[in-house]
Amino acid sequence: MFAWSVNDIYLACAAVLFLLSWLLLVRRRTYLVGQFVLATVGLSAWNLCLYILGERLLPSYVSLVSRIQLVTVLLFCTGLLNFCWSFPLDRPYRLQLVIATISAAFSAGLLFTRDISDAVLEQDTIRYIDGRGFAVYTGYICLEAVMTLVFLISSWRRYPTQRNQIRFFFAGVSTFVISASVFNLVYPLFGNYDYLLVGRLSCTVASLLFFYAIAKHEFLDITVIINKHVAWGFTLLLMSALGLLAIQLAAGNRKLETLAVVAMACISALVSSPLQNFLLTSAKRKFIKGWYEPDEVFRRLGSNINQDSSRDTIFRITLNALDEVFELEDTLSIVAIRDHIKLTGYRVQRSLSNLSPSVPVVTACQDKYAAIRMEDLDAGSRQQLKELLPKLGDSAVIIPFHSPEYLEAVLVLGAKSSGGSFSESDMLFFNNLINYLSPALYRLTPLETLERIYSENQKKLHEAEIQLLRAQKIEAIVHATRQCHHEIRTPLNIIKLGIGRIKTMEDLENYKLIAREEINHAIEIVEETLAISDVSKPASRSFTDININDVINRCLRLIDRSRYQVTLHLAKKLPLVRGINSDMQVVFTNLIHNALEAMPEGGTLSFSSKAVGNNIQIRVEDTGTGIAAEVRNRVWEPYFSGKGSGVGNSTGGRGWGLTIVNRIINEHAGTIQLSSEVGAGTCFVITLPSVSGLSVASDAVPVAIHA
Repeated sequence: MFAWSVNDIYLACAAVLFLLSWLLLVRRRTYLVGQFVLATVGLSAWNLCLYILGERLLPSYVSLVSRIQLVTVLLFCTGLLNFCWSFPLDRPYRLQLVIATISAAFSAGLLFTRDISDAVLEQDTIRYIDGRGFAVYTGYICLEAVMTLVFLISSWRRYPTQRNQIRFFFAGVSTFVISASVFNLVYPLFGNYDYLLVGRLSCTVASLLFFYAIAKHEFLDITVIINKHVAWGFTLLLMSALGLLAIQLAAGNRKLETLAVVAMACISALVSSPLQNFLLTSAKRKFIKGWYEPDEVFRRLGSNINQDSSRDTIFRITLNALDEVFELEDTLSIVAIRDHIKLTGYRVQRSLSNLSPSVPVVTACQDKYAAIRMEDLDAGSRQQLKELLPKLGDSAVIIPFHSPEYLEAVLVLGAKSSGGSFSESDMLFFNNLINYLSPALYRLTPLETLERIYSENQKKLHEAEIQLLRAQKIEAIVHATRQCHHEIRTPLNIIKLGIGRIKTMEDLENYKLIAREEINHAIEIVEETLAISDVSKPASRSFTDININDVINRCLRLIDRSRYQVTLHLAKKLPLVRGINSDMQVVFTNLIHNALEAMPEGGTLSFSSKAVGNNIQIRVEDTGTGIAAEVRNRVWEPYFSGKGSGVGNSTGGRGWGLTIVNRIINEHAGTIQLSSEVGAGTCFVITLPSVSGLSVASDAVPVAIHA
């Protein structure tokens, strides 16, 4: 059997206020949150003191508890004052230190002296004794209350966008000031203590109004107040309270108490889950202004948009859904107008005139594929939007929607009715909405148009590859020319020195032999360089029979022999392959460049070739840094450069080198495979089909070439 009393209200208020403080504190810790938590915790402790005094739980400490309750009132008033003083800038002021010092002095006077207030227990009745400083204490509390109202009025004038929150704050403080003044100050002066409970509960009402304003308008970025843990706890608390009530109504009858417990267990099992779902959905929507569940919004859009929906219908339904979720002050839609499949302009909602595709708003959104804040638009676009929607503020958001053909629509969302701004989570939701509607816009695009766009993209990609292939060849020419100059300098110096040593006819005859050998050497170098660099002839694009060993030997001119060691294991009789000589030079030029960049401190580069059935196999190995496993499968992708991870390419970091290599090998009906070990090196294995019945003898033998 449980006994209930009016003092239990204070205990319930203390628990609720403490829970609110904890919710705010765990979500975010700032100065404003700290001041509000200080006020709420002080009020919670005050209710706890009232419960202890009302229930006479500590009769020996009545005097101390009564003085502590006055300290908690001081904490509540001071915290509330500092909160309203700093709102909405969220920063402390120097004068607040003076307020805190005065409050600390009053707290010390209350705790360590009896000059302000005291209380004694006489025949189970508490008699309060007002000391000499009680009037000063009361005046200070009233001053803090008045200052709180003054700061709220000042904030109302200075910050129009925050007036929705300030309205609740002002209502809470006014309720507290009026009720506390009337029922806790004026009435007791005339000996009437019957309405003390009303005045005391007004403080709790004020705190609840503050908390409601904070949660409802998403102040302090608290977007999820009711989470799964809170819903579970509230459900458990409610079920327990109903169980205790049922036991209380049983009036001590054991059978009825047992029946009540069983009944409440059954009821709890049936309603606990629906209650939690209600708290996590409907209660959130009603309690928190602007709360929404993205999955639910997408589900509603999916149910309203069907296969027969036109573009106008899709954007109208989407705009209505966004208006319903965010409760927007103004909205605007700009939708493309088609003449069959050709774009002719843009239709503006609630406007008789249409926009051309070249207006600032449209051009500004042409290359934007994510939601845009109003402040991020150029001045011309902002001005045009404000002409279309005069009340549009700087907090507006613009959402562009694209199809494969062009910009399909622009939805403009004005300010929220709550006065709050769009958060980063809202912007993420808008971007997800763009991606969600993309398949619907693709579905409405004619198949012929998609094929045309695909063909155009493929053509552009092929042209880009051709341009990059030309760049590869030009780079090969530069390297070959530089190496040619380096190599040809040696025979020229020998010839030059020999001329100075001719004294007799016999010396001249001997010099002729030396000069002829060096001239032949220089001619050989020039011819090999021309073979590498002569890639502009039209005939070079035709397929011919190629000796891969000769291509490899020519490309070796690009290697700086003073830094790298080259090892060749080329088959003496290697079948010919059918291909384009200049393209194969690009393949080995790229692989050589990659290997050299992977060996910045020098190393060994190995080439081998052999016949394998009806194919030939070429291996290019280096002793470089290797390629990490996580990027090994991506080296063939265009625009992926592995320079930062130890993978070099000869396109200057644009990520096309190995892409072109792979394409050329595929065009020659071959394959290329990669194996690599970080810190040990990389190996490329190329397999090309040979020309049946054709082979060429090569003078190349397994040999190590050193500088």
